[in-house]
Amino acid sequence: MDVVKNFPNAEYTFGEVSRSVRGETNILKLDSTKAQNTLNWHPLYTVEEMAEETAKFIMREKSGTEVNVLCRHMIEAYLKKVEHGYEG
Repeated sequence: MDVVKNFPNAEYTFGEVSRSVRGETNILKLDSTKAQNTLNWHPLYTVEEMAEETAKFIMREKSGTEVNVLCRHMIEAYLKKVEHGYEG
């Protein structure tokens, strides 16, 4: 996943990450398998789609769109996806 592509002209650098918390894992992995198996749940967004939506939100906020307008738009888009995602 290339999150950087969602932020055109953004300056970024890579640096070392401090792992000062004892016992913290080097890689955080989230797994929704149990929810999928137990609840018959499935995500409606891929990781890439969610990164893109998050980037759009941030860029629109920085360009002056009010957060409440952005949130309403994201909620409406999600509800449409829910409606279509569970139809078939």
